Amino acid sequence: YLKSYFSIVIPQTILVEEEYIDKDHLEDYSFYYVKSFHHYDRICKRVHFFDVSFTEDDLHAFLQGTSGSLNKELLKSHYIGFIVIKPLPQTYIGRSCLRTYPSDGTRMFPPVRRFTSHLFGIELSVDSIPYQEQDSVVAACASIALWSCLQSTGYKFHHYIPSPAEITKCASEYFPFLPRHFPNHGLTFEQIALSFRKYNLEPYLVRISNILVLKYAVYSY
Repeated sequence: YLKSYFSIVIPQTILVEEEYIDKDHLEDYSFYYVKSFHHYDRICKRVHFFDVSFTEDDLHAFLQGTSGSLNKELLKSHYIGFIVIKPLPQTYIGRSCLRTYPSDGTRMFPPVRRFTSHLFGIELSVDSIPYQEQDSVVAACASIALWSCLQSTGYKFHHYIPSPAEITKCASEYFPFLPRHFPNHGLTFEQIALSFRKYNLEPYLVRISNILVLKYAVYSY
């Protein structure tokens, strides 16, 4: 998917932040990975993408205050976004905030909001909705879908935005006879509804009988 995306939103420069503390991974780490017999790291990497070309020497010169082709405004205006790489053997794509596809009359992105990242003291921003890869340990597909959704509703309705592990734990809170919370292989409809209500949102279930009903529901909302 990323290969297809980057053939349309084309990066010219990729900059890797070698040591990055990601809040969501830190929460997941404290819930599960820190208690594992296998040693998992808590330090992530963050990969930044720019649609302007510059070299490592250009960056060093800019950071040292030497005049050159690179400047703060250029970095800000050509920022595509970032992907967090989690130190896991699988499902390592962490919080990803990337610029949306160009608006060509067929694509619309109503839930996007502005996200910022700080690189060498420079505040960079991108309008996006975060995504991260699901796993079968702390957050399967429903937990990650809820996490992405709550990123937008949290900004709009001012509620707390939980980590994937917190969503999974909250969803299982009132279901004592279900299998253990972690590793997690998915949520039921009831658990998804409970997660929404936890953050003062009201769930509405649409039962899909065919693809047309699905399209009607999606287009309406």
